[in-house]
Amino acid sequence: MKGKKVLLVIFLTLFLFFSGCVVKAEERNIQIRPTFNDSILPTVNLTFKEIEYPIPIYTNKPIYKPILRVYEIDKSDDIWHAKDPSSYITPNNEWVQYYAKNDLSVGIIYRTDDDMYNYPANGDIWQNADYTLYTGYGDCEDIAIVEMSILRAKGKDAVVVGGYITLDNGNRIRDFWSEVYSDGIKSSISSNPVIISQKELRLEPLYMFNDKITWRSYNAKWYNN
Repeated sequence: MKGKKVLLVIFLTLFLFFSGCVVKAEERNIQIRPTFNDSILPTVNLTFKEIEYPIPIYTNKPIYKPILRVYEIDKSDDIWHAKDPSSYITPNNEWVQYYAKNDLSVGIIYRTDDDMYNYPANGDIWQNADYTLYTGYGDCEDIAIVEMSILRAKGKDAVVVGGYITLDNGNRIRDFWSEVYSDGIKSSISSNPVIISQKELRLEPLYMFNDKITWRSYNAKWYNN
């Protein structure tokens, strides 16, 4: 009888021992070889091009007061413009970054150069983007420069376009506006109140530029270059 008890104890010990091993083996199996359902794995869709220049993040309004840069005019084309127009597009500027990163609306009040600078020599002045954002005033190219700087700060494919616009009343004026290419669609945009107030516009683009593209003749397929 005593021998049967011993055998029973040994049997139970061995049973519990091997049962424990099986359980532990199953637990280890779950831990080291998890199964995944491919249908629920996260996916990432990249929709924007990589930006070629580093962009710092500003959350507070810049404290420095922008200064109007010295303007040098180039009259070699029928659309007068600044020398080195690309230098006016400044996506890394602190004021531009403040508006771009905080996604702020830009409410520039339209004023002609004659109004702001009392009929300046050569009848034309370009303002740097931070100066326009600080003062809140500018004409067509000043507004376009601000728009382009912010668009480029956001990594958008865009150019400033210079040319002629025919208004509702038939008048043909020189002007600057922006073109943006996104998701296979090219759009013309402007915050110029003279343009916004029109019902129909006929655009005649002649020249273009941004921070990477120097002043040159307009190419409708500029986004492919």
